[in-house]
This record gives sequence, structure tokens and C-alpha cells, in this order.
Amino acid sequence: MNTTAATASAGPLLLVADDDRDSADQLALLLKAALQCEVVTAYDGGDALAQALARSPVAMVLDLEMPVFSGAEVASRVRAACPVPPLLLVVSGNAPALRALQAAAVPVFDSSFGKPLRFEQLLVALVDRAGLVAH
Repeated sequence: MNTTAATASAGPLLLVADDDRDSADQLALLLKAALQCEVVTAYDGGDALAQALARSPVAMVLDLEMPVFSGAEVASRVRAACPVPPLLLVVSGNAPALRALQAAAVPVFDSSFGKPLRFEQLLVALVDRAGLVAH
């Protein structure tokens, strides 16, 4: 478990999970700079799930393809376990997989974003749908 720039009074919790450590860490730093919240990272689906269940984030930004559990598996398990699940966002460079997720009868994610990520669109979703506050 990695806590990126976390402090006790940082506010709501946002979890970023990506098996590409550089991508996860960079996105976490950008989000911490842009939003008034605590940001933590996970580098595989197992850690992301464990942190989500233990810490109750208001939002999760998940890579789709990760070891242990995929982003979709993490999102499904979080939805099943949490009476009020966090905002679940997926980021992936796999366009066919994103289209399949978007076409699913029962959506796993609240929103999906392709790579390269348009950071401003992600911020809008986090502010508008998770109630996070921008700096």
C-alpha cells in the first residue's frame, strides 16, 4: 500500500490504481495538486480492492488491465460490498475493451476514459460526480 502525499487532514479519499507505477504516481500527484483530497495509490487490483474496502474512498480511478484483479473485477467487487459505492472511473488504452464495457447492460463503471488521458475531463467527473473540490 502506498500513500501518495497523504495527510491526516487532507479531506475525502481518492484511490488511483494502475500497474504502471509511473502512471499511477504521476496521476496521483496531478490529482493531489488539483483537488482538495487525500490521494492514495495501488499498483495491482488486489491492493486496490483491499484499500477500497478498508478505507472507503469517495472515488476510484482504475486502470482496466492490472494483475491480481482487473479494474472491472475490482469495480464489481466494490459495488457488491459497499452499500454506497464510490464513484468508479476506468482509464484504459484498450479501446475495444472500453467500448464493450460501455455497451454492457449493467455498467461496471460510472465513466470511462481512454488513454492518453484528458486530465481536465477526469477532473470534471471527480468534481461534478464525486463532490470533490478543486483548488
